[in-house]
Order: sequence, then structure tokens, then C-alpha cells
Amino acid sequence: MKYINKLTFVTISIISLIVALLMTEELGFCRNVLGLNTGCFIPAKDSVEMVFISFTILTLPISLLTLPLKPAVFDAWKRYAIWSIPVILILVAWIETVGEGGGLPGQFHPGYLFYPIFFFIHFTISLIIIIRVWLKTRRV
Repeated sequence: MKYINKLTFVTISIISLIVALLMTEELGFCRNVLGLNTGCFIPAKDSVEMVFISFTILTLPISLLTLPLKPAVFDAWKRYAIWSIPVILILVAWIETVGEGGGLPGQFHPGYLFYPIFFFIHFTISLIIIIRVWLKTRRV
């Protein structure tokens, strides 16, 4: 994963945000014309949309935070993010497809209570890693 640097990661995060926005009914692939649902071009659109939104939420703030810092700080966070982000995205996709109803514009699913917990744990560990490595690189 040496080919992923800070700028590439920020670019991927922004592209993910754009794709998530294009998947919304107001802007993109799925249209609701005069109250008639004309259908979606993407099967399981809500799950896919939620994964893109979750990826953007998990990556964009942290990658923007590490952008002005030394590359060692980003590399330390990247070692954690390489396994943590896919795990969270798999859990989000699984929660979106389990049970009744769809994801975003639908019924409430009790699994949605885990989203803030996943994100809080991810951001807390990310900030601990970033601050710890940043303090080490500052002393040297």
C-alpha cells in the first residue's frame, strides 16, 4: 500500500462523497418523477449509498487533519485504517441489508444505533494514533 499517499487518500474520499451525492434521489441515479418511482439503476442502492457515505465520513476528516502533518503521521494512521475501515464498511453494509426495510429513506432498524458507536471508536483510536505519532515526530 505504498502507492497510497495523503493526497491520493483525500482525492479518493472526495470522489466517494461525490458518488454518494450522485446516488441520492434528488441529484442522481434514482428518480422520483411526479410521485412515481421510476426505479433505480443500482440494486440495493441504499446499502451502496450508505457504504459510500460511511467511507467518506470515516476517511475525509482524518485525511484532511493529517494533510499538513508529516508523512510519518499519515503512515501510522494508514496502517490502522487499512484494516479498520473495511471492517466498519462491511458491518455497515451488513446492517443495511439485515432485517426489514431499507437503509436511508426507510424504516428504523435497531442496528442503526451501532453507527455512532463504530464511528466514535474509529475516530477515538485514529486521534490517539495521530496525536501519539505527531508528538514523537515533533520531539525528534
